[in-house]
Amino acid sequence: MSKQNSAVRRLDEYTRKHNLQPVIQGMLVALFKECPEDPYQFMVEYIQRVAQQRKTEAGCSIATGDHSQQPRVAGDDQAMSGQKAAEPDPECDPRAAQKG
Repeated sequence: MSKQNSAVRRLDEYTRKHNLQPVIQGMLVALFKECPEDPYQFMVEYIQRVAQQRKTEAGCSIATGDHSQQPRVAGDDQAMSGQKAAEPDPECDPRAAQKG
């Protein structure tokens, strides 16, 4: 096995172990839906909410012995923020511009 294949395999295992793909995908979906003025702050806050949710859910699963549940993070910005999703910004979302 080449060094490159080994590195790719390690990265894939790491990504799966930490459930990174749905978190990053969800963050990008929320980012592009809301088009905030400060996208970097938005991403920081999103990741902080995910991290807090994971800690809370991990604590619950440890206390109950239930390790079967995965955090709900994939693209669900409403659940993450506890707020109603904003309407898409026409400047960022071409679908919104087509409605009007």
